[in-house]
Amino acid sequence: MPVLRLPSSYGNRPQVLNDVRYAIRTLLRSPGFTLVAVIALALGIGVNTAMFSVADAFLLKPLPLPQIDRLVVLLEQHTQQGADGNSVSLADYLDWRRVAKSFQRIGAYGWAAYNLSGGGGGGTERVLGALVTGDFFPAIGDKPLFGRTFAGEDGPPPNDRLVVLSYGLWQRRFGSDTGIAGKTVKLDSKNYTVSGVMPNGFHFPVAAEFWVLLDPREPIIGPIGFQVVGRLRDGVSVERARAEMQSIAQRLAEESPQTNRGWHVRVVPARKFLTGELTVRYTVLIMGAVGFVLLIACANVANLQFARSSRRQKEIAVRTAMGASRWRIVRQILTESVLVALAGAALSFLLGQWAVDLILANMPAEIAKYVAGWEQIRMDGRVFLFTLGIATLAGIVSGLAPAVISSKPDLNETLKETSRGASSGSARSGLRSILLVGEIALALILLVGAGLMVKGVHALIQVNRNFAPETLLTMRLELPHWKYRDPQQTVRVYDQAVSALEGIPGVTSATLATDLPYGDGGASYNFFIEGRPAPAPGELRRAQIQNISSNYFRAMHISLRGGHAFSDADRSNTKRVAIIGESFALRYFRGEDPLGKRIKFEESDPWMTIVGVADDVRYDWVDRNPAPVVYRPYRQSWWPSAYLAVRTAGDPLRLAPAVRSRIASIDPELPVFEIKTLDRVISESVLGLSYVAVMMTVVGAIALLLACVGVYGVMAYTVSARTREIGIRMALGAERVDVLRMVMGRGLVVTASGLAIGFAIAFVLARILSSLIFGVSATDWQIFFGISLALAAAALAASYIPARRASRVDPVIALRYE
Repeated sequence: MPVLRLPSSYGNRPQVLNDVRYAIRTLLRSPGFTLVAVIALALGIGVNTAMFSVADAFLLKPLPLPQIDRLVVLLEQHTQQGADGNSVSLADYLDWRRVAKSFQRIGAYGWAAYNLSGGGGGGTERVLGALVTGDFFPAIGDKPLFGRTFAGEDGPPPNDRLVVLSYGLWQRRFGSDTGIAGKTVKLDSKNYTVSGVMPNGFHFPVAAEFWVLLDPREPIIGPIGFQVVGRLRDGVSVERARAEMQSIAQRLAEESPQTNRGWHVRVVPARKFLTGELTVRYTVLIMGAVGFVLLIACANVANLQFARSSRRQKEIAVRTAMGASRWRIVRQILTESVLVALAGAALSFLLGQWAVDLILANMPAEIAKYVAGWEQIRMDGRVFLFTLGIATLAGIVSGLAPAVISSKPDLNETLKETSRGASSGSARSGLRSILLVGEIALALILLVGAGLMVKGVHALIQVNRNFAPETLLTMRLELPHWKYRDPQQTVRVYDQAVSALEGIPGVTSATLATDLPYGDGGASYNFFIEGRPAPAPGELRRAQIQNISSNYFRAMHISLRGGHAFSDADRSNTKRVAIIGESFALRYFRGEDPLGKRIKFEESDPWMTIVGVADDVRYDWVDRNPAPVVYRPYRQSWWPSAYLAVRTAGDPLRLAPAVRSRIASIDPELPVFEIKTLDRVISESVLGLSYVAVMMTVVGAIALLLACVGVYGVMAYTVSARTREIGIRMALGAERVDVLRMVMGRGLVVTASGLAIGFAIAFVLARILSSLIFGVSATDWQIFFGISLALAAAALAASYIPARRASRVDPVIALRYE
């Protein structure tokens, strides 16, 4: 009897290496299976790789700050009044700094915008920065690129006004001048000495282009609120610091009940504060969606493995008969599966890099600078390790069930079997159907989520189409507080600006407002209603304030529900008047006529008489319902900044040079900035949500493609495995339509089962998504049924091709089939 002899080196090689070599040869003998499996997993792993690079930047490293886990942000909160308190008074900050023991350093900063002149950039530019205390940079812990930051709070105030420049501003405005330290620049026409330049990548607070040292000798003018950052001492946890700050807040409330009663302190890790709650929610949502895609890809490959293992039954039976253990067979099949996944990972890394480049390229720079972590999105070593790990896991998941089931063949039946059309067994067939049902269910969930997101974004944009935003040119004007401190002087400049813009040829009207629709939302304040008690503790009675010109509603195409608009006669020496939004009227004057009623925001303010009710306007897309709004004539309300808007007969952007020229004629030191159409303002305000909607759509499309491939693969294998049976049926008189109906029937049952399960889960998840998807109902049956029908049609089309091939089987050939 001949003896099987292996090469002498075979037994010396590690078993894993033997498995890999054999797996490579086996996969190369099945190029069709290998190619389809690699592409399916590459798609699934690729979207996960791309999204992990985004999630890693947003959630784990939003800013490259030293020991960011030791950095916290301190916020004030008044739970009874519903105030979530980002801002902290300078007095409270000084109290905290004096008594808190949990921190190495505590610093404070407040947003500040200045008119910058000087440097190689020429002209005057409006730049956004931060007004900081001396302990700000020591608390953050980052070092300057060159020069120095500010001295600590304990040092004497410097004789010069000091400013630290960001790396971007230093490059853009000062031409990367390495000798900039010690030189003078002008901010709001005042001389500031450049103290240093921060390194590339330092952006705290996000989007700040400079940092000005707060001079305690100069009064703070304007509504500047401070935010406080602290670096924890070694060994001090966030919970311990939180407990200490609560104790301090309670003690301060007892010492100064008039100003501190009811206020608490929130201690928030800097990473969580920088990322923001909405960003976390949307990132987790997308990561869950791409995880579903990977599961669909794994189910696809598992079904391919089942089909392939059915053809390898005799091979596996022979190896088992020759003494191979079940674990040996499982390990070999898993090795092949993992190799396929690693090949898919190599391709997925290229797909992921392409996807990341696409994501970064389509975000406008003026928006990206406000997104913490945006500059950290990249395909780095962490992403590579994630890809490698998830590919290995995908290989194991997609190959485990086929390996386990295939590793225990019926030796007697398999070794006697000569027909390739033998049944693959009920276990395999049932599991393939279950996997296919899962694919269809997951695809439906993803497609419904994508449909809701897309419809939500569309609704948000369309809700303000009555403004005709494409014909409105908007811009921002901020008056320097050091130059325009008198309210009447401010009003006079605004009057001149509106009049100058109305005189530009091509302008049909010009108006002014504190905030634009879908701008930054505007601030909300507590208010009083004449004849009613003041708000009780815990009662929310807040409204946004919009200071507007008399022609605002006409220029913006906003209708009045009742009463009349403001007039040019409404000035500081006349009766105070107000117009409220429809939501304000419904919430606070339901069943009453609000006209003639009087309201005010501060107890010391004069009462304002309500003279009109306007249609609701969405000033913040985050609010599911329009917020209550109170409009006031700007001539009766001093405000240091405003938006100007001009309605044009043609392309609004062509008037931008004329707008700049007219404003400069009023005051050359008044730069207008953020010049863009209202259409663009609205689009940019929902850009983040649009990104999520596009990503969900792409993920849903990939899921649909993989689900259709899965349906086709299972149906094609079913036809192949039942060729002999189909031949017998047709030989006994079955018509082609009967065969077509039989195969399509199975595809229909599997598809219907997947749709039913997916529909139920999508309905439940849609209620969760409704808190994130603004502008659309969670029970949008048009989306649910439309997506279900589209997916059903695609799945049935995928099953029709194998069914049509089955209906054309030649009985003579089928009965000879071996």
